[in-house]
Amino acid sequence: MPYVGEGANEWSSVHVDDLAALYVAALEHRTAGAVVNAASDEWTPMRRIAEAVAELTGAHAVSLTLEQAVAAMGPAAGALTRSSPMDASRARRLFGWNPAGPGLLEELATGSYTQS
Repeated sequence: MPYVGEGANEWSSVHVDDLAALYVAALEHRTAGAVVNAASDEWTPMRRIAEAVAELTGAHAVSLTLEQAVAAMGPAAGALTRSSPMDASRARRLFGWNPAGPGLLEELATGSYTQS
């Protein structure tokens, strides 16, 4: 499971149940033209995501240089170098939404992604 460089760039995520709750809240509180982010407060470093996926699949997490990542994945590799932290405070304020589901790493380790 590759990550680029040190894998320190952070990504936001949201549990599927929390996302569904946000959709319901948006429908119940209809606010014309509202644009909000659906994200938990947890920002997860890409290396930790790669390590969790590697653990789940029996693979190994490996660091690639940007050049190696581009050679293997093409231009899409650039997405693995960027941070994508999102602020969901507007969703909380407008819709009373409060994500409560497990974080990404917890979900990868013990949730629906694990094999039964």
